[in-house]
Amino acid sequence: MNKSIVDRTKRNLLWNWLHLLFGSVTGFLLRKTLIDELGIEYAGLGGLFVSVMTFLNIAEMGVASSMMYFLYEPVAKGDTGRVIKLLELMRQCCLRIGIIVMGAGLAAMPFLRFLISGTVPADVSIYKIYFITLITSVLNYVLFTEKTIILNVRQNNYVNRRIILLSDALRFAVQTLSLCAFHNYYMYMLTAVAAVIFQRALTAWAADKRYPEYKERLTPDSEMKEQLREKTRGLLCHRIGGIMVSSADSLVVSAFQGLTALGIYQNYCVIFSSVNSFVAALSTEPQAGIGEISASGDKEKLYKVFENITFLYFCVAAVCCCCFLCLFQPFIAFWVGEKMLLDNRLIPLFCLKFFVMKSMSAGNLFEGVCGIWNRDKLRPLLEGVLHLAGNVILVRFLGLYGVMLSPIIIMAFFSMPWLYRNVFRYIFPGKSPVRYIFSMIGGSFAAVLICAAGYGLCSLLPAGLPVYAVLGLRLIICLSVSCALIAAIFGRTEKFGWLISLIPRGKK
Repeated sequence: MNKSIVDRTKRNLLWNWLHLLFGSVTGFLLRKTLIDELGIEYAGLGGLFVSVMTFLNIAEMGVASSMMYFLYEPVAKGDTGRVIKLLELMRQCCLRIGIIVMGAGLAAMPFLRFLISGTVPADVSIYKIYFITLITSVLNYVLFTEKTIILNVRQNNYVNRRIILLSDALRFAVQTLSLCAFHNYYMYMLTAVAAVIFQRALTAWAADKRYPEYKERLTPDSEMKEQLREKTRGLLCHRIGGIMVSSADSLVVSAFQGLTALGIYQNYCVIFSSVNSFVAALSTEPQAGIGEISASGDKEKLYKVFENITFLYFCVAAVCCCCFLCLFQPFIAFWVGEKMLLDNRLIPLFCLKFFVMKSMSAGNLFEGVCGIWNRDKLRPLLEGVLHLAGNVILVRFLGLYGVMLSPIIIMAFFSMPWLYRNVFRYIFPGKSPVRYIFSMIGGSFAAVLICAAGYGLCSLLPAGLPVYAVLGLRLIICLSVSCALIAAIFGRTEKFGWLISLIPRGKK
């Protein structure tokens, strides 16, 4: 990538991580406050309805991803008229999607009780809470989505991150007040609605001020609409499959084991998702830069970027897995109490799931940016069906172990091989996947070594230390061991040199 692309990516990534860090900290504090003030069932209820909304969001059909793909070229060429037409098409599509989501959400309301095993909180209506969650989801579509898209395509996503950071700070303050002072779950939920309205309105103002040339409204032509329909046909399968994978666990746990079990399980998922969000930023921010390289037709340069990003994901995944293995249980005990701990044997499964997910990230990133999802539309759909079926079957015999094992098996032995087969066939047809596969296998063994070394050293810490000391010392050990072993194993490779070059240095 050229220097301007890298600089913009670093700036966007920095603000994205600042936003994610703030969101993670406030999210942990809010969840603990919610559990302490109202109970674990409320946390489980909120998580269940978020999963239901995720299912309803199938109606989005990948329109945003398709639009990003179509906008790269006209933005790079300065074709303002085409950009305006595409943004208008995006606005129209999102309005229709919002209407569809609202209709589907209302139609699903009579069936909510079937998704919950056991009791529900007695002092709130699950239907009112669900309706508030539905309104929040719909507003995310109908309010100025195209303004966020243009900031992202122009690689100024940091502007939106600043606005979200401000909105999240205000939301955190009001939601904390609603729980601690008023013990009011309705007020807690309604604050999310107000936060979405505030954030989207401010984003629209910032986008119009920065790019006034895009404020004009032009009617999109029929050719654009047909191209979008063609792309979204393939992405619909990706959306359905991805949503089934991301939401099936919570729905199955709630339906078979109840809100309390779901709330405890989701305490771990909150940590897992927070870390995953930081890593996912590595996919979000470079997209525009990779899109420019792909549009240029330089396959050698594109493949070099692909290899480097794969190595970056491996390093991050290995470090994160080592930290998960050593820090998950003491952090949960410190955060929400020892009564909320799951079986220790589940922790390696969280680590394995994270590593397999990140091993697919480079392929998913390049598949999306290069627009080959139409050629890969069956894989995510079948993965989602197998994931849901595996969860329903295994949870009956293995409980939470089955819920964890199902996605690991399906991703590792079904989805990942199919994904990279398509990446090499359609994006890098002149490259052999054999060398790439062996590098991934070698990375897996290195990750196991890193996790084992970190866990072994952490187990040598004396018993009886304060929880702050345990968490701090284990974190230092995990980071030190991970980085040292990665440097020792890969230090002489070109990819490691590229990774080191990303570290900011002061001007000479």
